[in-house]
Amino acid sequence: MRLVQSAPPATAPRPRARRRRGLAIVEMAFVLPLFLMFLFAIFEYARYLMMIQVVHNAARDAARWGVVRSTAPEATVFSASGARLPFETPADPTRPMYQVPFIETRFYTQTAGVERNVTNLNIRVYVTDPTTLYTDPPLIQPKPFTTAWNQGNFSERLAVQVVGNYMLLTPGLAFWGSTNVNIVALMGLEG
Repeated sequence: MRLVQSAPPATAPRPRARRRRGLAIVEMAFVLPLFLMFLFAIFEYARYLMMIQVVHNAARDAARWGVVRSTAPEATVFSASGARLPFETPADPTRPMYQVPFIETRFYTQTAGVERNVTNLNIRVYVTDPTTLYTDPPLIQPKPFTTAWNQGNFSERLAVQVVGNYMLLTPGLAFWGSTNVNIVALMGLEG
């Protein structure tokens, strides 16, 4: 018996594979900006939360400092503050707020530079109105006709209010603009 060697079976010619290198670059060009915007938005939100936490702790510490040192000689230096930011209600002359330099200094020493993320920063100190503090919802506002920030009665609340605008650091997210910051720390007066 004789073995016959046969030729390999004929296969259909393969079509040339199309090159896909350019397609991957085009896909990346569409997806990468969206991914980076999402990533930077997460970073920006984390910065905002950190700033809120640090400023709130500093305001609370400044309020405590004001309560404890309300009879100190430096507590007699203060001025009335009637300026309001656009998102706030207009000033009521019967409800004065005060700028107290030694409380502001205490606030700035506690923030460690984080307050630089807030533009138009304004720190106000006042004794709260007890009649509106316990309403539903509570309204934190200055006590009417108060002569000074440090002349509250026992069990009333001293408020340190920090207002301003938080500006975004990431330029690609600038279409969100700024966010209003309004933090109020309350501390009970001791005497």
